[in-house]
Amino acid sequence: MSAPPLQRIHKVTRAEHSAPAHFPALDGVRGIAILAVVGFHIAVVASAQAPWAYRASPPVASWPIFAGSLGVDVFFVLSGLLVYRSWQSLRARYRSEGLRSVVEFARRRGRRILPPYWFALLILIPWRAPHWLESLDGCRNIGMFASLNQFLDTKLPGELSTVTWSLTTETHFYLALPILALAMARFGWRVVLPALIVTTLVWRAAAGGTGAEAEWIFGRADQFVAGIAASSLIADFQSGRRSALLRWLTGRRAGLVLVASLAGLVVAHGSMRLLPKPLVFTTVLHPLAGLLVAGLLVRIVCTGKMRVLHNGVLGSLGLISYSLYLWHWPLLAEAVARWGTSAPVIAGALAAGLTASVASYWLLERPFVGAGAARADQPEPGTTEATIANSPWSAPAAVVAVAPLGNNT
Repeated sequence: MSAPPLQRIHKVTRAEHSAPAHFPALDGVRGIAILAVVGFHIAVVASAQAPWAYRASPPVASWPIFAGSLGVDVFFVLSGLLVYRSWQSLRARYRSEGLRSVVEFARRRGRRILPPYWFALLILIPWRAPHWLESLDGCRNIGMFASLNQFLDTKLPGELSTVTWSLTTETHFYLALPILALAMARFGWRVVLPALIVTTLVWRAAAGGTGAEAEWIFGRADQFVAGIAASSLIADFQSGRRSALLRWLTGRRAGLVLVASLAGLVVAHGSMRLLPKPLVFTTVLHPLAGLLVAGLLVRIVCTGKMRVLHNGVLGSLGLISYSLYLWHWPLLAEAVARWGTSAPVIAGALAAGLTASVASYWLLERPFVGAGAARADQPEPGTTEATIANSPWSAPAAVVAVAPLGNNT
């Protein structure tokens, strides 16, 4: 008598999923990315009255800070890496029930991002946009935010919290992931990634490079797929497969080349903060940044180097990065609008944002994600508890599914 389908899947995929599912160094990467984004926003509001505010370029020392918006690129690439691993885990677990993996994927993504986000809306709408509660147009705006589609109206995020634009792009990536996964299975990332880079370049050029529409999913899809490619290379490394690209990425020279290239991009981007940027630069900036970040992530995970990323402070910031992203900007913008850009005002707003973020993480993020992980460990219908307890899915699948996202933007 043949083994039940689930047991057969476990036997086939045990070796594939025996590798670590969570990479602590990536918490440190998230910590650096959220510091870059918060630093950029502080620089934006603090420099409004600076003597050089209307000159061609900010001071040289501030160029890396003004390039902090590239932290969003890091989050998008991380999201592609982590969410694709979660998707692959679910597809392997529910291979005999294709639709169920889609439903479970949607449920887990919802548990991860919606509770803290919807709670933030409950506070921010009456506080920053109370007039929305009094009109049909306002109800429409609330519906757009609640469904994570606010950036389809490119001016709408700025009326409540500018940073929420990226949640629309992230959500549309989730919707596109099943199609991208099919394309990956059929053609491989070496075909899909170049195709999407070309698509992104054409889209961003048509949108003027810096137009709001350039940040829609069509202008960022290449970064998510760069993360998917990084996930595939990491899986190859864990299974012992070493392509020429993987050998180079884990070799001595790659770290220096990738870091130097990314540093050059940061300096160039930050130095042109107040300059009209050439269309070719704004078109290639984010695709190039995505490729460099993806290469660095592969190197970080596969070599185990860059121990600084295991720093406890960076790791803690990485864990609360999603909530910190949601709260730091509205509190900072409101404080500056009311009391000006003095150092005590900015420091107080940051302290309030950090407090709100820690509370949101412990009271909303962890309970909902933890509940999802517990449910993931429950036996499947038609299987015994012993089957699940002895399978490789009970712990790793849960960890992959609930690993903090890279979307936090």
